[in-house]
Amino acid sequence: MSKEERDKKYQQIVELMGDPTAPVYSDIPDHLCCKITMELMEDPVITQTGVTYERAALLHHLQKNGNFDPVTRYRAIGVKLML
Repeated sequence: MSKEERDKKYQQIVELMGDPTAPVYSDIPDHLCCKITMELMEDPVITQTGVTYERAALLHHLQKNGNFDPVTRYRAIGVKLML
């Protein structure tokens, strides 16, 4: 495939899907997004360290990785979730 053909194919992809090098901005404020999943929280909980997570994502993290806050890395003595 020649350089011109590759450039043409690339332009077609950019037209269909958008520029892959363009920054992506979200209309969702950061404080409403889970720090683990980076998605909008539906069932938020606050840890003892004051960080808010999606409940299912945090529980999965605690089961898989141990009893510590994923952001602050502080060890939790018993998990006390608020909300």
